[in-house]
Amino acid sequence: MRSQYKDKKHSKTSPISTFFYTKKMLLPTVVLFLFFVVIFSDNIKAQIVSIISEDGDGIVGITSLMNATINEDVQAVKFFAKSGVVVVNQKNIGGATALHIAARNGNVEIAQILIENGANVNISDNEGWTPLMRAALGGNSELIKILLNAGADAKKMNSLGETAIIHSVSSECLDCLEQLFSRYNFTENTNFDVLKNQLELAMVIANNKNNTEIQALLREYVSGEMAKNKSYSLTNLDNDKSNTTEMPVMINENVNNGVV
Repeated sequence: MRSQYKDKKHSKTSPISTFFYTKKMLLPTVVLFLFFVVIFSDNIKAQIVSIISEDGDGIVGITSLMNATINEDVQAVKFFAKSGVVVVNQKNIGGATALHIAARNGNVEIAQILIENGANVNISDNEGWTPLMRAALGGNSELIKILLNAGADAKKMNSLGETAIIHSVSSECLDCLEQLFSRYNFTENTNFDVLKNQLELAMVIANNKNNTEIQALLREYVSGEMAKNKSYSLTNLDNDKSNTTEMPVMINENVNNGVV
């Protein structure tokens, strides 16, 4: 009996040693956990929250980043944009990305944030619209400048065969057209016949709108650029308005809910 009592007495662990043993085991785990929280918390949370929900918005594929862009919530856009290029370039049911929506809204600050976080400036929606086209139709020359500087391809056409040239003229944005002509080399990057067609359509729209400033810019561009390699003139359209028809620019009716 004495022997058993002695063994039990000596085998009993003291509270002090238990405390230090537990602290020793937990400390590395806590440090590692805090490290991952500090380094990866924003990205992880942004990715988790950006997963498409199963509610009404999920049906049309609107992500949290898109919602933040629609609501023009700059801080939320900065947060969700950290989730990476996959989320930044994710499309909704209409094929639009957050950058399409920012361009449509004319929000230069948000568009810049998206571009800095890997937004594809040349991505097209289901109808062939690019963010540059949206900016042009919205008459936002500052955004056009940013997109072109980021590598936007101004010769791309939507499903109606329209480039940003047509959309700039449709919105009667002279500055937009000037940005396109000064920052993108259409004569080198575009088929001559395609460019000729775009300029003729643009002149038709300018004539119908009686916009003499845009008419003058188009003539100046033709004489200064296209005439270098080809003999071509838009004067046949200047005075012959009997053959001109309104060239409609089609906009998806769901533009207001982010489906563009």
